[in-house]
Amino acid sequence: MHTNMRIPGLIKLLRPLNVFITISAVWAAAFISAEQFAAYWLSVLLGSIAAGMIASAGYIHNDIIDIEVDRVNRPDRPLPGGKVSVTAAVISAVILTAAGLTIGISLGPEEAAVTLSAAFLLYVYNRYLKMTVIWGNLSVSLLTALCFIFGGILVNNAAFAVIPAVFSLFFHFGREVVKDMEDIAGDSRRSGYTFPQKYGIPASKRLITLSLTILLLTVPIPYFAHLLNIYYIIISIIGVEIPLLWILFHLWFSKNEPKLRILSQVLKYSMIIGLLALTAGA
Repeated sequence: MHTNMRIPGLIKLLRPLNVFITISAVWAAAFISAEQFAAYWLSVLLGSIAAGMIASAGYIHNDIIDIEVDRVNRPDRPLPGGKVSVTAAVISAVILTAAGLTIGISLGPEEAAVTLSAAFLLYVYNRYLKMTVIWGNLSVSLLTALCFIFGGILVNNAAFAVIPAVFSLFFHFGREVVKDMEDIAGDSRRSGYTFPQKYGIPASKRLITLSLTILLLTVPIPYFAHLLNIYYIIISIIGVEIPLLWILFHLWFSKNEPKLRILSQVLKYSMIIGLLALTAGA
């Protein structure tokens, strides 16, 4: 087949776990923000599907642009590995974007504005901002925070969703810098500079430490402000605070240089547990 769309490769291209986190973020924000969640379940379902589709399209577009870099950094990815052709990837990204935007626009003017903004920012990031100092990291972090705001909008209470949105902002900002450190060899093959390329590894560690320390200090606030219950703080301490401390320790004090991929994965799974904490604490 000319387009070479092998299903397992396409599924991997979609980043299922990342899409799951996106969808879960919308649901979690909606659940903790809604006074009567049952009244909005259909809007939340459709909105989360739209968010997942737009996120998937963004991941595919990112891999299309990064195909040459991934031949160095991640040759096992579907596009450099020949498991999915560029043509098939482009077709998939266009279909997913169109479907996601159609659903988002059908939900209302605020939902339309968020989905259109997300799709536009994803395109701008992939095409222009990824190889920039700070701006690329910040744009991805804002996109993830927008998922929570979107969940709040879907239940007509975007204000409360600002709390998890702020957590998401610092979570993802730190992780994005970790990923830039991990990808420094492949990123040297293209124009532009990421923060680790321009300022070095020690400065990058300090930036990660700043972002994750702010997160560490702010995560308990909703419990002590009586916004979320005891289950939130228990799950957060076990699944978020302790892993963050572990990451910071290994970043600075480990005798052996930690594998950045492991730190990145720990952050990803801590995000999932953080979503569980928010939901349980509502």
